[in-house]
Amino acid sequence: MSTLYSLLQLFFVISGIIMIVLVLFRKGEMGGLSGAFGGLGGDTAFGVKTQKQLDKIITYVSVFFIITAILLSTPKFRKAGKEAVQLEPPVKKEAPAAPVAPPTPPADNK
Repeated sequence: MSTLYSLLQLFFVISGIIMIVLVLFRKGEMGGLSGAFGGLGGDTAFGVKTQKQLDKIITYVSVFFIITAILLSTPKFRKAGKEAVQLEPPVKKEAPAAPVAPPTPPADNK
């Protein structure tokens, strides 16, 4: 289960990075990063229908990102993640020792 949790974390991070890059390439009002490749048009560098295809890909990646986020937050996977992160075996708590009575002073023998 901890292997699945690690894979989900990896997919979560990779999909987040891909989504950031794709959103940067998306043409906005000012052209975005795609404007660096083809001027303010942006469509000329990657083709005419690039914007619609890019929007579809961003939608799919964002849905995958959200699904992995939901799966990582479920209690079943969180428990597996805590087990995977645990480095030391759990320490057994011992019962507290019985209280020790203070020593009594020696009796006077007069």
